[in-house]
Amino acid sequence: MPLFGRRKPGFGQEYLEDAGESAREEAAPTCVGDILAGFIRQNANCGILTGVHALMAQDAEMPRYMREMAQSAANRDIVTIEGSRDVYYYSVNEMSDFFAMITMLSMEKNYPRMMAEMIRYNCRTYPASTPAHYFEQSPYRMTPEEVSENTRIMESLPEYADIRQTRASDGTAYLYSSDYFTEEYAQALADQIEEL
Repeated sequence: MPLFGRRKPGFGQEYLEDAGESAREEAAPTCVGDILAGFIRQNANCGILTGVHALMAQDAEMPRYMREMAQSAANRDIVTIEGSRDVYYYSVNEMSDFFAMITMLSMEKNYPRMMAEMIRYNCRTYPASTPAHYFEQSPYRMTPEEVSENTRIMESLPEYADIRQTRASDGTAYLYSSDYFTEEYAQALADQIEEL
């Protein structure tokens, strides 16, 4: 079954034989849908969404496996998020809904919305200004040029009118939402971060 990439047939059997009877009871899937759910959970644990298009390319029986997964009470943690290019699976036990949304926007390269959502979240939650270089890290993985370009794009679009830029006293660029902070407060928070 070429379901999940490079795994050899019977990929879980060696684990079950080595782990003993208790692991056998916990790990024994009742259908291929349960194996699919396990794969989705594993991806979500690594911060990866599982796209429906990629799954469909793996096996002609994938629609049946997805139905089996959805019908199993053991898989209620498996949910979907819809992007503009695909529908993605993840486990709510392994990934928050917010992180799933941010990851989906990153995968689809909807960088202005992804950046704005994260900037607003940081302002609202912590509160904190967001260093521009933050978006070069996982799960965003943007280049410095992409960060600069998408900051300029946000400045030109009305739906991102609240997203502003300031600089810490050492010159490090920070982004914040004017819905939450004044420029003075955003700069003070940026300075505080740079002093740590």
